[in-house]
Amino acid sequence: MLDLKHQTAFVKQIMQAALDSFDGTPYQMSRKQKQHAFDVLVVKQPKTDGPNCSRAGRNAIRINLSYWQIKNVIHGKVWGAHKCFHDKQLDGHVYWNEYRSFDADPRCGGMFIKNGDVDHGNLIQVLHEVSHFIQKTLLHEDRGRWRHMRRPHGDGFRTLYSMLRDRFCNDPAVRAEFLEECNMLAMLSQLDDVQLCA
Repeated sequence: MLDLKHQTAFVKQIMQAALDSFDGTPYQMSRKQKQHAFDVLVVKQPKTDGPNCSRAGRNAIRINLSYWQIKNVIHGKVWGAHKCFHDKQLDGHVYWNEYRSFDADPRCGGMFIKNGDVDHGNLIQVLHEVSHFIQKTLLHEDRGRWRHMRRPHGDGFRTLYSMLRDRFCNDPAVRAEFLEECNMLAMLSQLDDVQLCA
């Protein structure tokens, strides 16, 4: 079982980097909007096999550490995927599928994850959900300007998600360095919390 406190701190590090990566772009979030992302964040690890999707919108970001694709990464077996993804196989890896409408996209589609590499899986799901948060926040701010953000997994979402995946995930060396940094910062933030309580 994953350490929920560490994983929450880890998710927050990924979110901070993802939100900050849009600074200086048309998709930049204000300080208030970034804070709102953390205010509405819920990281959970349910012990049941019920509905367990991660999801996000303007007023919610829910990251589920027991998401079915995370379970696949942990166990090295594909369970719960649509049958069209069952032929995606690579020794020692599981295929993390995205929605069929963009799974084949080389920038933001599905990808193989090494068995047991939970951090990689969580990175993908956090980047996906942060993209939805930004998409829905922009759409709420100005429906006319951001009308291309309306469709949940349409062009607007895919643009945001591709930018995040390119920046933090698609290159294995960049991903490894980023995940190491996020884990280190998560541990340090937990130490700071312990020292504040002492």
